[in-house]
Parts: sequence; C-alpha cells; structure tokens
Amino acid sequence: MKVFKMLVITDNNQPLAESLAKRLGLEVFALRHRVSFDSLSMEQALRKAISQQSFPVVIADQSDNPGGGAPGDSTYALRWLLDHQVQNVAMAIFYDPEVVQLAIGAGVGATLSVRLGRKMGPTSGDPIELAVKVGAVNPGSDESFCESGVR
Repeated sequence: MKVFKMLVITDNNQPLAESLAKRLGLEVFALRHRVSFDSLSMEQALRKAISQQSFPVVIADQSDNPGGGAPGDSTYALRWLLDHQVQNVAMAIFYDPEVVQLAIGAGVGATLSVRLGRKMGPTSGDPIELAVKVGAVNPGSDESFCESGVR
C-alpha cells in the first residue's frame, strides 16, 4: 500500500488549510497510478545489494529523504548493515548536528564515541552508538566526515 502525506500551511486560516489539503489530497490520489513506482522493502534491497557481484550499488532510503522533507536521521539501514556485519559500505547523509559539532571540535584524525541518529523523533529508529574516526571537517559550515570501523 502506498501512502502519501502532505502538510498545508496557511496564515492562521484553518478552513482554508483543510479545504486545500482535501483538494490537493484528492489530486494526488487521482494521480496515484502515474506517480507511484514499485520498490523493494529495505530488507529486500539490502539483501539484494550485498548479493551483487558488481559494485557500486546505490540504495536510496525513500522514506527518510531530506529532499522530500524527512529529517535524514534514520538509522534502520545502518543498524541492519552492522547487525549483518556488512563490510565496504559508504553511507551518506546523516543529519546529526551534535555529532558534527563533536567531530569539528575534536578535529581530523580524532577517534570519538558517538550516538548517531534519531535526533528528530522516534520514527527514525534508535540511535546507534559508534566509535568513529574524523576524516575531514569543513570549517565555516556544519559539515564533517566521519568513518566508522573502530567499534
């Protein structure tokens, strides 16, 4: 079953918000066969990816896509990869400003213990405790690169 959600914001006009949400919802529903696509469950996609002989394989977490308004802090795929001891994986992007600030403060080359993910709510999965090595920081922004592997 495909689920579409939307948020309508008005300038404190509840009746307008309700009518607009209903109208837009019906429009999206009418387009459901044209805008939906088949996809695999996370479990199926990850199992299929690790069984492939050719690399790289790219998997997109459709439900936690910041481009679609999600927070980008889901830990479900990372938890699955760790539980299945999958090696040679690159993952991006996790929204976790607290970990970024720790990495920037520690500097390149530092090894840190962090709790990654679930900063925006319980639908993002449980936070994951990791030992990470700071690979790079971008001074003047809130970006850093950490690699896990030190467990």
